[in-house]
Amino acid sequence: MEHLVVVLPSVPVAGGKVQLADKTLTGLRGFVDRWPGQVTAVGPAADADIAGNLGLQWYAPDALGLDVLHGNTVELVSHLKPDVLHLSLAVRERPLLDLGVPTVMFAENPALERLRYALPGSRLVNRPRMMAGAVRQELVQRDMVKRASALACNGWNAWRWYGRPARRVHEHEPILVFDSRLPLHRVEQARERIDDASDRAAPLRLGFSGRLHPAKGPNHAVAASRELDARGVRHTLTIFGTGPMEAELRRQAGPSVQFAGEVAFDPVWMDRVADEVDLMVLPHTQGDPSGTYLESAGMGVPILGFRNAALNGFAREAKFAWVTDERSGTALADVAERLSRDRPEIRRAALAGVTFAQEHAFEKAFDARVRQLVRVAEG
Repeated sequence: MEHLVVVLPSVPVAGGKVQLADKTLTGLRGFVDRWPGQVTAVGPAADADIAGNLGLQWYAPDALGLDVLHGNTVELVSHLKPDVLHLSLAVRERPLLDLGVPTVMFAENPALERLRYALPGSRLVNRPRMMAGAVRQELVQRDMVKRASALACNGWNAWRWYGRPARRVHEHEPILVFDSRLPLHRVEQARERIDDASDRAAPLRLGFSGRLHPAKGPNHAVAASRELDARGVRHTLTIFGTGPMEAELRRQAGPSVQFAGEVAFDPVWMDRVADEVDLMVLPHTQGDPSGTYLESAGMGVPILGFRNAALNGFAREAKFAWVTDERSGTALADVAERLSRDRPEIRRAALAGVTFAQEHAFEKAFDARVRQLVRVAEG
């Protein structure tokens, strides 16, 4: 029986239970359902996740449908002797490459992209050290890509950074996927539901979804809503999620904003986004490959946000997003106001998003990932 080991960044443990986010567990089960053998997840033990990540729940290990082990990951992988290892491209995982296990590297966010996010909030005196550290980290990550057996890239930015080097050195072709948890049948329902949204008299229904954290930019979405209020543009803004900025955002919010809190992705989030949102405002200030981009688009809801390494690709290649160069609520409000008067343009982007999501929905992405893992395990 072939054995796949998936390395997690951490496994929070307490009282004999493990804590996993819904998205993490869905992804692990995506491997289990497709892999022709045993799947084990491993990671270093950690305290409970208190960072506000969405969908966190505690599970008894025997209720998960797979083994989730915690401890020293090098020792665990050495003991398990898997046929193939699934590993995130993170410097902390480099010692695992010394074990000689066939490895598929999963790349998301280059070190220099994380630096681009961190620099604006840093002290000037610290910036040379930060830049030097990011360059060193990027060199390590590129070396890790070369040492792996194969590469899977989540999003265009990782593909642009690592796809070509991997193709030069790997026997197995790299793959490009867009990691989300949106099932194909939901995308097909969204296509059926999209109609000619040309009623200019109806309020424009905006949404924000994600952690209420500066990296996700919820303050800019709230500022855009206040600006639309000031201009007399009829709209609503529904905010899905919780996080450290919630109290501040509630103080800043105008009369058009409502807070939905944290809701279950399936079915509550999908149902509400499909029924209650015309345009998702996701002004992320960093270029991480957020699954919310594709999940929203696949529900027939296009994206408005800031120009960043991840959203640029969806705007340029998939045509379901609008990006602003200026990172402000005013810039977002300018586009939202224009779109409120051009509902056919929203419909066009909605159809483009659904078309793209049909090719990259959860099932298709995991089919491709497991096919690659099987090829690597078989040599």
